[in-house]
Amino acid sequence: MNFLEKEALISKSIMVSLLTGMIFIPSYSFGMEEHLEEASRARLSAATRQEADPVLNVLENADKSLIFFKKSAREFECLIKSQTPKEKNESLDSLWKYFNRVDLPSIKKLCAGIFLAHHGTDIQKEEVKSFLTLFVDNEGISSKERIGGLSVLLDIFSDDIQKERYLQLLESIFTHLPLSEVEGRLEAARCFIEDEEATAEQKTQGFSALHSIITNDRIPQEYRTEAAILLFENADNLEETTEARRLLMIVLKEKTLSLKERVDIAQTFYDKGTPEEQVDPDVLKLMLQVPELPAEVRDFIEKQLPAS
Repeated sequence: MNFLEKEALISKSIMVSLLTGMIFIPSYSFGMEEHLEEASRARLSAATRQEADPVLNVLENADKSLIFFKKSAREFECLIKSQTPKEKNESLDSLWKYFNRVDLPSIKKLCAGIFLAHHGTDIQKEEVKSFLTLFVDNEGISSKERIGGLSVLLDIFSDDIQKERYLQLLESIFTHLPLSEVEGRLEAARCFIEDEEATAEQKTQGFSALHSIITNDRIPQEYRTEAAILLFENADNLEETTEARRLLMIVLKEKTLSLKERVDIAQTFYDKGTPEEQVDPDVLKLMLQVPELPAEVRDFIEKQLPAS
């Protein structure tokens, strides 16, 4: 084979390779499109399952507030009680996978953690506890979120030998919180007031924080309502109860108070108040001012009012 023949053969081989490549490239691209479509369908299916899962739906719609964190925990309690054993297991399985996502924001991991700490398996509870122990010591995390983590440790793992350390850490964070950090101060106050092992000084700090929140009309109403209810529920003596009731009435008279907040406060009077407070005309009359009040509730309240 001479040089020209060799060159022609090489050229032909190259051309065949190129043509072969050109033939297979569309085929390869088509295969990739199928693969990408399949992956997309899988993601969409996962997203649909998550949207359908009421537990994950609660978490995905979370804002970054401790108020949500507490309310969503109560919502989850009601949700779990309404589920069948199979549904509960599926929700907890989804929740566990959600909790272990590497891209999960810390506040949502915190929310998922409290759900698992209440209802997860023993192994899951230990994992959550280990996570929270590191979480609360991480100074790179916001004070508000560290307080949220400490409240879970104090609430759920109350027999932990490290409880005294948790309370000391909470006090240290609380002491340096600016007054503008209302959520953190409110949650820390709750921990100090409700925890049996908190010192007298810590409890005093807690009650003082609640007073300052309730009497500051520049603070958003929902925080003042939470603080007022918390104070009234935990008053230990007649003097504290009288003061708590006075502050609660201040909040109750706010025009911007929502129906739910009015009902929450009235329920607090019914649950914790004296027999006289349970049918307090001022409370009942204020509730009647709510235009959205359901007819059956309005009828019930009107029957409770003393004859004029």
